[in-house]
Amino acid sequence: MRHAALCLLACSLPGLAQEASSVAVARLADGSELPLAAWKLVYEYQTWPESSSPAFAEVKRREGRELIVDKKLLSVAGARLEITYRLFEKTDDQGQRVPGAVVTGLSLTEAGRKTSLKPEPPHKQVLAGDLKKVFFQGRVLDLVGETLTGTKRQLCLVSFSPLVECSAQPGQRVVSVEFR
Repeated sequence: MRHAALCLLACSLPGLAQEASSVAVARLADGSELPLAAWKLVYEYQTWPESSSPAFAEVKRREGRELIVDKKLLSVAGARLEITYRLFEKTDDQGQRVPGAVVTGLSLTEAGRKTSLKPEPPHKQVLAGDLKKVFFQGRVLDLVGETLTGTKRQLCLVSFSPLVECSAQPGQRVVSVEFR
């Protein structure tokens, strides 16, 4: 059934038939799966001059099909990315107890070889270039793509900053992504 859904997805979206590797299947903590076509990994970061406040930071994005670890770009084609969390409870603005989650580890499995990765932001040089006298802060890594019905979806994979928080709700928390 899963393969039939992927075939239907591949045939129904424009341009997808030419690129079979453009399907990423995200598995959520509630056990559901969400196939995304025309997917990309999107890194969001901010930069600001050394002489100014972070309040004036410019938020930028870098899109691609590689996982960035420090200064290395790792291809994810045909690989599986697994995300591990530390779950906790916190109190929201209304005093209600709500779930929280922090990514504690990543692992990338390709061709039967599993590599453990640290959930740290990419190096400044890789995302922002050789900017001099500029502060840099990685914010978040998202998986962006289109569902079977053509709806654009953005799933938070890892937050690198307290300024961005990925959802801890099981129906929105990604535990693995299989890149096909």
